[in-house]
Amino acid sequence: MSVVVYNVDGEPVARSRNLRGILTYARRHPVKRASVYAKGDGRAFVAFHFRGDAFARVEFESFIVAGDWVASRRSWALRLAGHNATIRDYVA
Repeated sequence: MSVVVYNVDGEPVARSRNLRGILTYARRHPVKRASVYAKGDGRAFVAFHFRGDAFARVEFESFIVAGDWVASRRSWALRLAGHNATIRDYVA
């Protein structure tokens, strides 16, 4: 898995080979929204939006695993703003 964080102009500002890149970037630029989207094949992706308008998109093998991973980031202080069978939306 490759993780790339982009700025508002679409230029890469951080790269990582795993989810550690999201955690490291979030220490300096807090996550303001994380949206978990289910794909038709049971997989999912998470769209991260950071303060300062940077963003990243990460693929997961499971919608449930993706949602649980985001929800377990207690230091981000995100709350579940909305959810259904295909989306979970966490906001600061």
